[in-house]
Amino acid sequence: AERIYEREWGLALLGAAMGKLREEYADSGRARLFDVLRPFMDGLREVSYGEIGEAMEMSEGAVRTAMSRLRARYGKVVREMVAETVEGERAVDEELGYLMEVVGG
Repeated sequence: AERIYEREWGLALLGAAMGKLREEYADSGRARLFDVLRPFMDGLREVSYGEIGEAMEMSEGAVRTAMSRLRARYGKVVREMVAETVEGERAVDEELGYLMEVVGG
């Protein structure tokens, strides 16, 4: 039961981080870019970066860069949220490791 609770907490934290990231993109006028790229953040793409670029009127390289920046910012947002729950960089690293463990299975 505790493991289920921790997994749900982890998923909620990741969802909250994604929501915060969506807000950041919306605030900067890039909500559409976020919405288009979001489904591909897991690395399992059904559409090529070139096809996304055509739909967004961006080059394939620009789409790759945008995706890389989105993933990097997501990682930072998750880290910031975890840092709010623990003290010290080592504790953050440990908590992130545990978060990935409980969410991953």
